[in-house]
Amino acid sequence: GIKPINALVIDYDRAAPRGVGAVKCAGNYAADVKPAKKANEQGYEIALYLDAKERKYVEEFSTSNLIAISADKKTLITPASDSILPSITNVMLQQLAKDRGMNVERRKVA
Repeated sequence: GIKPINALVIDYDRAAPRGVGAVKCAGNYAADVKPAKKANEQGYEIALYLDAKERKYVEEFSTSNLIAISADKKTLITPASDSILPSITNVMLQQLAKDRGMNVERRKVA
């Protein structure tokens, strides 16, 4: 079943506006080494990044996109950002949710 993730909202930026966050390149992974280690040392499974510009919107986890299900279980929510690497897994989860009659929201997540 679905289980929540124990994540640390990290005080680092993984990608900058107009940067290469939405491109598959080694630099995007190297930037996460220190923050991921910090999260792990504090007992968290993973780091969670906020947007680099305003630092108030969720972008993604250190290793994956974020998918959330609303409390009423009727809506799948995923952040919209130009700094997030496109994910076929995210696209497929959105389609599966639609196929099950769920609403899908790709939007800023505060």
